[in-house]
Parts: sequence; C-alpha cells; structure tokens
Amino acid sequence: MTVLLSCENVSKFFGGVKAVKNISLEVNPGEIVSLIGPNGAGKTTLFNVITGMYEPTDGTVYLGRGDSPLDITGKKSHKVAEKGISRTYQNIRLFNQLPSIENVRVGMHTRTERPFARSMGTFIVFWMNTYGVWLCGGALTAILYVFCIGLAGFLEYAYIRRSRGRPITPKARLIVDLVIFILGAVAFILLLRHFIAGEPPAQHWWPFVLPLIYTFYLCGRSWSAGIHDDDEQTLAHRYLDFVGLDGLEYELADNLPYGLKRRLEIARALGSKPFLLLLDEPAAGMNPVETENLMKLIRKIRDAGLTVFLIEHDMRVVMGISDRVYVLDNGELIAHGTPEEVQGNPRVVEAYLGRET
Repeated sequence: MTVLLSCENVSKFFGGVKAVKNISLEVNPGEIVSLIGPNGAGKTTLFNVITGMYEPTDGTVYLGRGDSPLDITGKKSHKVAEKGISRTYQNIRLFNQLPSIENVRVGMHTRTERPFARSMGTFIVFWMNTYGVWLCGGALTAILYVFCIGLAGFLEYAYIRRSRGRPITPKARLIVDLVIFILGAVAFILLLRHFIAGEPPAQHWWPFVLPLIYTFYLCGRSWSAGIHDDDEQTLAHRYLDFVGLDGLEYELADNLPYGLKRRLEIARALGSKPFLLLLDEPAAGMNPVETENLMKLIRKIRDAGLTVFLIEHDMRVVMGISDRVYVLDNGELIAHGTPEEVQGNPRVVEAYLGRET
C-alpha cells in the first residue's frame, strides 16, 4: 500500500528535554490512525514537527514514499498546508468576532489563486486609478473617488457588525459601487478626450489607461471580484453543511456552543482542501452525545476520501473509529497495531496504569 505520511527516526529536543525520541511511523491513504499516550508523552510535539511548527532535531518527515517522496522536514507551516496537510489544535483557535463562514474562508486562503499577487495587484491598481482620476478630474475628484471607496468598505463593515455577520445588501453596495463607477468612467472619458485632442494631461499619461479601465473591476465588486468571492462563499457553505453547521453561517464563532466550535475548527481545516487531516484531541471537553456525533463526523470525513491522523485521550473514540493506533510514552514509541492489539499490550497498560510493585 502507498504510504501517505511517514516519519523516519524523528526526534525533537528542547535543551536537555527529549520530547520526542527516534519516532518512526506511517499513515496510509484512507485510514483513521490514532496517536495516544499519557499526558506529556510527546504527541502534540510530534504533530507540531509534522506540520512545520517545530523543526525536528533529527529525522525526516515525508509525504508519500515510493519513487518520489516529498521531504517536508523543517518546512514552514504554511508550506506544509499548501502541500495538503491541515490540522486542528488542542485549544480551539477561532476568530471569535468573525462569523462562521468567514472563519472557514480563512482556511481557504492557501487554495486561493495567487492570493498575495492578487492582493498586491489590487492595491497597486487602486493607487494608479486614484492618480489617473487626479490627472483627469483634479484633486477634488480624486479625493471624492477615494472617499467613496472607503465609504464602501465602511458600510460593509458596519452592516456586518449590525447584522451579526450577514453581508451588506446588494442594493446598498450597488449604490456606492455606482458612484465609484461614475467617477472612474468620467476620469476615463476626460483622459480619452485629452488624448484625442493631442493634449494628454501629463507627459506619462499612458500607464494610467489600463488601470482606469480596470476601475470596472474595483467599483464593480459585485460582478467581477464577486465571481471569485461567490465561489468561495459556495465552498464555505458546503464545508459548514458537511460538518453540520448549516444555518449557522453568519453566527459569530464566539456565540457557538463548545461542541459546534470544534466542528467549525474542523470545517476551517477542510477549507484548505487537504488530503491529510490532523486532529489534536477533537473530543476534549465534549459530552457523550457530542462525542458520538464527532465519531460519526470523523468517519464521514474518511468516507469522503480524506485520511485522518488524530491525537485522542478518549479511548471510546480511539477504539471505535481507528484502523491503527500508535502509542507514545515519554517521547518514545512503545506500541502500534490494531486497537485490539494495542489494548492488550502490557507496555501500554503499564504506561497508563503504572507497574505493579
């Protein structure tokens, strides 16, 4: 069977503390694999090494094996996420003042087409547009242009705050966009008139022609930029529905009960379209009903084609959903196998219950 994730002799030391010592393990596609052990055994440290939050002291982490395994040892966490590994954390880390759907969209950032280049391009075009408006219509027109763009952003922010996360209404956005469009169009017409008359408003007028045309993009967010945003919105709705949060898309994360916050964190992790999902104690703090529902969700994730690697202390969860189990104690791998094999392993019993004297 092809190996999806492999750790070979991985160690992580913090000064004289050997948190993880010479760990080798494998996770195969389509599995649910659990990593268990007493508190302080090194489980989360190993997850942090795999996901790039810690650089290992020794050893190698591979994605795949075969003829061309990808060495992700020591890569930054955002690079690891881009390669298809996503995770949740022991302590819930959500943006509490954002609605659920925006939390999911944060997780989709690594799958946005050239996000940095697109953001910088929009920023540069905005200022070139502003300069072009100033050249053609004067300083007052340019100030009004910038004011309207700022007003559009402020109105959207104010509406979201007032409506508990719901986006600004199309009518309100259209009015502001229309003003921006008119200003940009007037500036373009003035520039064109100067050009036809052979009297360009400045010696280097030509760099501003395309940016002014691009005003259609900036002021028509509902049409152009909105196409991409609508795609993201649709996907985010799909992930929320998948984890059982349909109808709560615009509820602030801070208002969700604990169990639903855990589900939202999983939805955000799914937003990066991973093929390997790492869950760090997802059942921690849940009541029995929430735990049972979580087990169903994890199986559902696996059935959807993802591989799941989780840390968990709740043995009912571990024994109920795991295909294989690895056991750590004091940073060392002491056992691995099926849940039944691990459950009866004397070293595992000793790690949890101690040795008879």
